[in-house]
Amino acid sequence: METLSLTLLFSGLSFFLILICYPFLVYVKFIIRTNIINKSDSFLVPVSIIISCYNEEEYIREKIVSIINESEWIPGSELIIVSCGVTDNTNIILEEFFDNEKLVIVIIHERLSKIDGVNLAVAKSKNEILVFSDCRQNTKSGSIKHLIHNFNDPSVGTVTGSLVDTKNATKQSFFRSLFNSMAIKESTVSSSLNVYGALYAQRKSVFREIPRDLLFDDLFVVVSTLSQKKRLIQDEHATIYDVNFNDYYQSERIARLVRGLLIFLSNHTKLIKSLPIGVLLRFVFFKYLKLLMPFFLALLLFGVVTFLISNHNLYLYMGVLIAAIAPLLNAKSRKFLSLFIKINYYFMTSTLSYLFGIKRSNNWEKLHVKSRK
Repeated sequence: METLSLTLLFSGLSFFLILICYPFLVYVKFIIRTNIINKSDSFLVPVSIIISCYNEEEYIREKIVSIINESEWIPGSELIIVSCGVTDNTNIILEEFFDNEKLVIVIIHERLSKIDGVNLAVAKSKNEILVFSDCRQNTKSGSIKHLIHNFNDPSVGTVTGSLVDTKNATKQSFFRSLFNSMAIKESTVSSSLNVYGALYAQRKSVFREIPRDLLFDDLFVVVSTLSQKKRLIQDEHATIYDVNFNDYYQSERIARLVRGLLIFLSNHTKLIKSLPIGVLLRFVFFKYLKLLMPFFLALLLFGVVTFLISNHNLYLYMGVLIAAIAPLLNAKSRKFLSLFIKINYYFMTSTLSYLFGIKRSNNWEKLHVKSRK
């Protein structure tokens, strides 16, 4: 019994040690080696901005107005909007912009996926730099231009914005700050592994038609860019405002995230294997290790329980009890622990649902999110 408990404890602790070490290694690599992007504020070329939308009556007008604003607009650019089988007033709102020469509006009456809409819009685009955007999220003024400045460097294939908490947040959440810091430092060393569908840009020569069997495009864009030996950069000045981190990772979103990860792994293993070995290991670690976290956490807890059962030591029991109760005495610790348990529970149930064939559909469903503030 004691051997089993120690094995479980070691397995669980080793997993979490690896997770903790990854950010540290990113920072060490950043200190040792940098490969600065030759970004230039004077590099500003016409772009094709692409939006594939479905039932976006709440956001579409504000999104269009913000993009075509004179202070934001790059002369010679175009905004291509593909509306795919909407059932609300999105198309009525789009009619207001039919005569605007900056826009190319394509109305499709049958229900298409977001990926179908994106592929169709790219086929109609005329400029070498493509900018992809969603409707719901707000972006900071000048964000598109900040993306474009990076393409002054010919090694850059794709540039994504940085996702932060709501525009009016006085302090960014710890995890969002950590993830952004890691991605920006990885960009400075080589390439980030993040792409946020809410706002990113890509050379048309690097773009590859997104497979229809996927749930969303970001994983494919990452692998496609890096497999072509082009750099993927996260720009800290191109800012995407989204809901607070605690509200972001709800059961519905995590279920879709897990499904998208596993569909991509199952259907496009060959493409993933085409990555250089170092990038491949980083990609698998960064994108897929989180799916294993709740299972290793369960092993760790089971190991602790079996170890306590096999060791009748009052002081040991008291130490474990104090360690378990201590985080509950502080409000911030309770909030963090609650979020940690909730996220891991959702990851575990979503992963099991996919593995047992309960939820494997690649149908794109709109998420129910809180209104932005």
